[in-house]
Amino acid sequence: MNKDLSLCVKRDDLRVVIMSATINPDLFVSYFAEHDPPVLEIPGRTFPVEVCYEELPPNDDYTMAASLKAAEIHRIEPPGDILVFLTSPLETEKA
Repeated sequence: MNKDLSLCVKRDDLRVVIMSATINPDLFVSYFAEHDPPVLEIPGRTFPVEVCYEELPPNDDYTMAASLKAAEIHRIEPPGDILVFLTSPLETEKA
């Protein structure tokens, strides 16, 4: 991409914020180097995690299965957080 056409060059009121738990910031800093971007590093926290993995038959609706599993965990476990990994916004809406 041509940096001369960058929106950051054309619009000084535009701010770009990139957040990630796993990204290597050097790649992005080098791209925006002419703007001397600040990099904030916030140390992560870890929490105890229990992984629930279940084999499903081929062509089974894993989004529905994940939703039902989350509901089951919610009913039988003490209060806490449940994280379900889905592959698209459509699946998230369906769940």
